[in-house]
Amino acid sequence: PALLDALAAEPTLLLLTPGHARRLVTTTPPGVRSAALPHLPQPEFDRLLRASDLNFVRGEDSLVRAIWAGRPFVWHIYPQHDGVHADKLEALLARMPAVPGLAEFWRGWNGLGPWAPLPETGRWRAAMAAFRDGQASRLDLTGALWQFAQGKSGPEC
Repeated sequence: PALLDALAAEPTLLLLTPGHARRLVTTTPPGVRSAALPHLPQPEFDRLLRASDLNFVRGEDSLVRAIWAGRPFVWHIYPQHDGVHADKLEALLARMPAVPGLAEFWRGWNGLGPWAPLPETGRWRAAMAAFRDGQASRLDLTGALWQFAQGKSGPEC
């Protein structure tokens, strides 16, 4: 409810994917409209992520797709009984560009801290595009293994 109230400050359209998102949003305040989406093939889901101003994703697979979209996103991590999900969230936050208020919002969204307001979107948008570009410039697994093997010589190779 607090997030929906914050989003109502300007006209907002929520595109709700099947499952968790649709179960979470049952009513919306004035200024917020919602539309239920069908299951989408992966290429269409990726286009939707790239076209959206703000994405809320759940789980690791959707997290990766959100990073590649280069748009502001919020990750809802699947809770684990041993609490390791908090460590995963902190590890990702430590690798992302600093956006004022982002870590606090993500922790609150995941029940790991008090509720915090959404970060300012302009700086957030630029930071996520830079994060995507930085990840894209990294060597992929095959390239890293090839580079590693090239550095080896002798009988162990």
